[in-house]
Amino acid sequence: MNYDKLNELSIFALRELARRTGVYSPTSKKKDELINEILEIMEGKKEPYLPKTRQGRPPKDYGYSFAEALNPSISRQQPSYQTPILAQNLPTFKYDTDGLICGYVENISPVSACLWIRDNLNFNCIYIPNSIINTFKLKTGDFIHAHLEQEDGQTIVGSVSNINNCPVKKYDKDTRLNYHEIKHILPTKPLDFSKNDLNALGLKKGESIYLYGLNNNNNTKMIINLLNSTEKTKKIYISTVLAEKNVIFLDELDDSVEKFTSTITDTAETAQHIVNLGIERAKRMFERGDDVVVAIDDVKSIMSVDNGEFNVTKNAMSATKNGLNGGSLTLFAIMPNDNSAGLFEKLADHKLSVSGDKFTLLD
Repeated sequence: MNYDKLNELSIFALRELARRTGVYSPTSKKKDELINEILEIMEGKKEPYLPKTRQGRPPKDYGYSFAEALNPSISRQQPSYQTPILAQNLPTFKYDTDGLICGYVENISPVSACLWIRDNLNFNCIYIPNSIINTFKLKTGDFIHAHLEQEDGQTIVGSVSNINNCPVKKYDKDTRLNYHEIKHILPTKPLDFSKNDLNALGLKKGESIYLYGLNNNNNTKMIINLLNSTEKTKKIYISTVLAEKNVIFLDELDDSVEKFTSTITDTAETAQHIVNLGIERAKRMFERGDDVVVAIDDVKSIMSVDNGEFNVTKNAMSATKNGLNGGSLTLFAIMPNDNSAGLFEKLADHKLSVSGDKFTLLD
């Protein structure tokens, strides 16, 4: 990002970018002043301004990727997600105890984050002030309980009371582990199932297990059965192709399963955000030492909403890990029978054929 590129922005988009970058009082500055201060902060020549109180408004939709503007290394060929349009009015939610709302954090850029809140089959997206992200060192995929409030006519996260099921008074942000820094070891712990025929397959925690079947509805039914049958694990289900005719399958998921789903009418960008959010959620569980199983229904659908380099799909399919910290991340994925997902075949630890209500090992 250089002076000329920034100069192409309208003064309104530039002020929003300046606000997110950490420029003090952007509305009082001229365009060239804003550009120079943005560049100085991005180049590390100047420290960003951090307000002492909660400030800021959620980003407006200027048709411009703030994530790319704040990180010059990001390009269309690398993982990038357009900044979602955040909820502008306070939606109607089902509140948890004590009037709290719960949702998943997504860090859009170094100075921009939002809270994804499930509302039936969809998600609403609420702006999280950067001061809250910095205070708790929140990561994408963190599950938080928060109070929402109105500021300048906008809905924002006002305070946080619980992070990943830990009260903030007991939460230690400095002892968090990092998924990428946890050493992978060969899987040895068996996956425990409630059904003996599944235990006989010899599947292990921290493996990539691919499913192949000819009937889409039956594939969905069977991966849900497989996920529901796993014991002593955290569970995540990911799908990007919900329609009226297949929503009924979600009713079969156990209440303990965390669902990251988008409808077939959602934009590709929205679907990318939700898939990425589900995978990052699994990584946050893994970091805490949990055994977590992710069911992807299905890989070809995720590839269809992905970018040309399939970066979202790559992130999902490569997330499997058996950690030295005691945690594991296991992947169940419905694969296409053609070679459209051949890039990922090498990652399979086991392949299962799906026929009726039976699984058969292919290897």
